[in-house]
Amino acid sequence: MKKFKPASLHLPIQTLDWSAVPDKAQKILLQFEIYVSKSGRKRFGLVVYPAWKTGKHWKFGSAIELANKKRGGSIALPLPLTLGNLEISCKALKDMNLDEDAVLLFTPVMFSANPHAAYDVTLDGDRTGSGDVVTANPSPPARPQDV
Repeated sequence: MKKFKPASLHLPIQTLDWSAVPDKAQKILLQFEIYVSKSGRKRFGLVVYPAWKTGKHWKFGSAIELANKKRGGSIALPLPLTLGNLEISCKALKDMNLDEDAVLLFTPVMFSANPHAAYDVTLDGDRTGSGDVVTANPSPPARPQDV
């Protein structure tokens, strides 16, 4: 008899070249996308939208597609699971002492306040040993980050 395995969704570990994010960005919004290969296989990925405030209004830049981490694999998150918009303050990312060649690593995690997929963001190949982690929080219902 086979053991019952709880249902899960595998989300890829992905990377973002920091140089692709405009300097004026105050936060980045992340959305989940589903891609379909020529063979019909579906996969999830993230798209980043840089955002900055002009007066009282937010402006959004063009979508930046994240790349799957080479040999990075995926992380299984248990179902039920909500895939909602996520956001990160660019100030929190810049506090990681990013240089123009920095590559950010997005690792899927479960947001414990409610069953949302979230991402821990670290420096890919962190040679500083800082271990800094910024979490992309669901928004809403998470309170928007102060920028």
